[in-house]
Amino acid sequence: MWSVDQGREYGGDRNTDPLNGDSDGDGFLDGFEAANKSAPLVANSQPNLTLEMALSDINGQPVLKFKTSPIVGGLITIEQSFDLKTWAAVMFFNGEGVAYETTLIRPPAAKSAYRLKVLDQTQ
Repeated sequence: MWSVDQGREYGGDRNTDPLNGDSDGDGFLDGFEAANKSAPLVANSQPNLTLEMALSDINGQPVLKFKTSPIVGGLITIEQSFDLKTWAAVMFFNGEGVAYETTLIRPPAAKSAYRLKVLDQTQ
């Protein structure tokens, strides 16, 4: 997942530790940052993790279609909240370097917020 060349390209060096070190203190491990084209030695450089959503209809049932940016490594979750205070995971996936796409049946009149969260960067 991590190489010295990747580290140099994205602001790291061979002194970073991809599995245990967060050299810039931004909450992302150095190896996860480098693999996702972020600079592991620059705190305001973080992986671009995006979640796109589209409301659709399948056989009269409202559904949400999700698509993420390509994520390399890590255990990722899509979480749901009804009050923006408490969050619950609705699905999990591993970052395999490609965009993750899935569909979730959404109950009518359910107002919810969704977010993408990295649970484990060492996976």
